[in-house]
Amino acid sequence: MQDKTTLKSFMTLHLKATLNSYGQIFFSMQTWLAVLVLILSMLDLRIGLGGLVAVIITNFLSYLLGFSRDKIATGIYGFNAVFMGMSLMNKFYFNHSFLLFFIFAIILSFLLTIWLETVLSKKNLPVLTLPFVITSFIIDFAFRNFANIELITQFDRFTLLLAKQMSVPWYDLVHSLDHVQFPQLIHLYFKTLASLFFTDSILVGVVITVALLIHSRIKSTVAFLGFFCAFVIGKIVGFDLQLLTANLAGTNFIFWGIAMGCFFIIPNIHSYLLVAVFTPILFLLYAGIEKLIAGTGLSSYTLSFSILSIVVIYVLIHRTFNKFFVFPYIQYYDPEKTVYKSRNYAQRFENDIPFKMKLPFMGE
Repeated sequence: MQDKTTLKSFMTLHLKATLNSYGQIFFSMQTWLAVLVLILSMLDLRIGLGGLVAVIITNFLSYLLGFSRDKIATGIYGFNAVFMGMSLMNKFYFNHSFLLFFIFAIILSFLLTIWLETVLSKKNLPVLTLPFVITSFIIDFAFRNFANIELITQFDRFTLLLAKQMSVPWYDLVHSLDHVQFPQLIHLYFKTLASLFFTDSILVGVVITVALLIHSRIKSTVAFLGFFCAFVIGKIVGFDLQLLTANLAGTNFIFWGIAMGCFFIIPNIHSYLLVAVFTPILFLLYAGIEKLIAGTGLSSYTLSFSILSIVVIYVLIHRTFNKFFVFPYIQYYDPEKTVYKSRNYAQRFENDIPFKMKLPFMGE
């Protein structure tokens, strides 16, 4: 009886951890959104299974090594693994040699997640997508030394792999909106959201947009605000906006909008202004990093978002007073609830609110 209870507890923990790993992509703990994200990732089974297996390996390792079950359940260890697994399956052909390569890459990503989470949490700073980006850099440099690890070329991607994708029953449905004429801004926004799952399906972008609106109007507006500001800046400076839909480039601005507009800071007019005003800096940082690594075969992925977010949070933490930008005392993973609870707390304990509030990270 006890063995059955233990097994049930184990399965419940890992099911919750797996789903929350997907939900954390959009800074959410809502099960329905996590399930939807998981389903969307599976539209290309090869890539989707890579992400799922990576999450399972990561969460099992964290459990086996005795890390906090509360942290495991939140998906904090697993969400970088989602990107890592999907990215690897998107880049390389699958064979026996790649299987070992895949497992070792996921383990490396896990170790970096633990190390960075330990180091940065001491300063009340988030890890964000740094483990994924750093591991991807290492993988992109290392694979050239292994003859049995085969990179998927652009030619193969648009011939052999595309033919296989077109053979699945749901391909026509998934790409049914690809030829619909949308304004350029909306078209690029949908494709950028879809690129999270390494697909260019407009329908996937539409589904995510609607899901975000249902999940949180605040979160959906700041996500769009970040991308809109990047779009305007790109137009002004003459940037090739199609590049935003490749290698997770445009997601930097969507994640930036969500993170600083409504997650790490209690949503208000000032957080919206912060997103808008600092987006040009994020754009400059992204362009600078891409130029720096040009010719190396690397992509910066979401590095610029992670760097700028961590720097801004670090600066705001060291203020004497929480003026304009206030950190939530408890993280609810729901902007509307965060605003309501914060206002309620302020009204009830107006004179007792400390000068400084620390960012909540897994209850610490």
